Amino acid sequence: MKAKIPLGWHMYALGNSSKSPIKMNFKFLPDKSYELVGKVSQPTPIRKFEKVLGIPVTYFENDVEFRQRIKIKGKNGTIRGTIQFMQCSDEICIPPQDFGFALKIFSL
Repeated sequence: MKAKIPLGWHMYALGNSSKSPIKMNFKFLPDKSYELVGKVSQPTPIRKFEKVLGIPVTYFENDVEFRQRIKIKGKNGTIRGTIQFMQCSDEICIPPQDFGFALKIFSL
């Protein structure tokens, strides 16, 4: 999945500290037509010490692509789930948002 991040904003990466209020995650609904192989991968994020939180955080600017490998087990199916993310500028943060997704898969 690709995300385009508006100029002046950043999107927090997967794997920030559990002490952080910053959330980023993918949830996949089970389906017998596929299985997940490993975890969601991401490019190396920018790392910065966040003074307000008192901890280091990781994030992306401009754009980012997340990937999840799957093993197709049926002829057809749909990968469904949600992605939760948070974006901030230098002045404001938008609370974490959940967005649903559905991707059709076809076995050739």
